[in-house]
Amino acid sequence: MTVPRAGVWTSLLCAAAVLSVLAQPAVAQDEDHFLEYSVDDFKVVFMSGNFTTYILYDWPSVAFEHARDYFSSTFQVSLPVLYLFNDTDGNGVFTRSEAVYYGYLDTMHLVAWNVTDVVFLEPDSASEEALVGLWAVFGLFDSPEAVEPVVEDWGKLTIWYSISESPVAYSNSMGNYVVDGKLDLRLNLSLEILKPLNCSGVALEQDLKGGWGSDVFLLTEEDEQGEVNSTEVLVNVDETEYGDAFAHRFRQTQLPTQRIDFVKEDWTAQAHYKLSSVPMANHSGELAEVSMNCSYYTTGSEMVLHTAYFLPNDTTIMTHDLSLGIDEAGFYTGVRDWFSENLAAILIATGTVATIISVAILLFMYRRMKKNGGSWIGASENRSKRPPKD
Repeated sequence: MTVPRAGVWTSLLCAAAVLSVLAQPAVAQDEDHFLEYSVDDFKVVFMSGNFTTYILYDWPSVAFEHARDYFSSTFQVSLPVLYLFNDTDGNGVFTRSEAVYYGYLDTMHLVAWNVTDVVFLEPDSASEEALVGLWAVFGLFDSPEAVEPVVEDWGKLTIWYSISESPVAYSNSMGNYVVDGKLDLRLNLSLEILKPLNCSGVALEQDLKGGWGSDVFLLTEEDEQGEVNSTEVLVNVDETEYGDAFAHRFRQTQLPTQRIDFVKEDWTAQAHYKLSSVPMANHSGELAEVSMNCSYYTTGSEMVLHTAYFLPNDTTIMTHDLSLGIDEAGFYTGVRDWFSENLAAILIATGTVATIISVAILLFMYRRMKKNGGSWIGASENRSKRPPKD
């Protein structure tokens, strides 16, 4: 089984980008808020200081960047499809070969996303929160080639996107974690199962992509000895050629969140993506933790992350918190910073250019002197000093 990959999603993103340029956004500036935002027919844009994020409507996708760095990459996290699967090999790790149904989340598969208004909440006098919600009902396909869903209106997915003015602390059974204010976008996912089916669980696909100069990921993982380390993942390797049964296990830590960093080749972190380690679900009216694990592979242009949720058949609603954002220390915030950082290279380049110009001038003068018989004075000047003819 082959899931439509980069081509479809790239086309969708390009189409959304072109249409958004044509649209005239309505920029909210009538009230005094900690951020500005714009809304059009294709996206919501939050502009929070140095952090700009674009929330698209065609399918759950967020593009974000450092607003004031001239060399900033544009990062992207997309949720294109949700799988129902059976863990046929019993290893607790999802691979695409185990998929039974495909719940595509884009408009090309007949999914219509509804968007709420942007609202601002003030939990206390010192902080404010901006949020917008998207929700849609979607069906299930029995193969990537199917044109019509075999199970209509299987589930409802709701995503609340929010940015807070100040850092906000959250907690789960593994501890506390913080979502940074102004620099992080929080995603609260809620999956309501409308038609239960007999499967091992649900796997959410997340496509992570960095821009130019940021095509490396660092995964915070726990090794066999229980120590936490960073695993480097290069996206320029196409691992889809190994087939649908291939995936790396993302060895999760016992920390409250699982973390993935977008980094440059020198391991400078510029952005991050974090998942709460403890999703929650309603089982027969009782709130309970959900068993979760992750797997991943690369396509040559992006990293594909699958989060597998092992849900009992009596599950009605599952919720999971995610967040993404930028790390300001990994960016140049202006021309002065870039100049200071690259001063040595600039001096070398400037000295090289000056040397080349000097050599060229000396060579030109030498050839001119040789042509004039050893004199630095040009032939036209020598002629002007001759006496006039009678």
